[in-house]
Amino acid sequence: MKVDFVVYPEHGRPFTADASYQPNGKAKPVVLFAHGFKGFKDWGHFNLLAKYFAERGFVFLKFNFAYNGTTVEDHSDMHDMEAFGQNNFSMELDDMQALIDLLHSDNPPVQKRSST
Repeated sequence: MKVDFVVYPEHGRPFTADASYQPNGKAKPVVLFAHGFKGFKDWGHFNLLAKYFAERGFVFLKFNFAYNGTTVEDHSDMHDMEAFGQNNFSMELDDMQALIDLLHSDNPPVQKRSST
């Protein structure tokens, strides 16, 4: 199963994420995957990695950094060069912290986009 959702960090620019896992009601270890510079969560082999880990009992969580050039509306490629130009390491750390906080929240502030 893959669940897509949107994360709303404190800096105000939301970003997309997804979780791949086998829904069997058991607790699972989590892999938090962060793409590299100029990457995005669905690039290349990243979906194959998600499937590999999900089939082995993990929750594989991948996300787009808020300022990586993608948008919530279109997260398939970089096309927001203004946002990309504002990206920095501190913003990316803020995004990772927002996702980690979400993992530890009892009432996560996310908007579910789709489920397969």
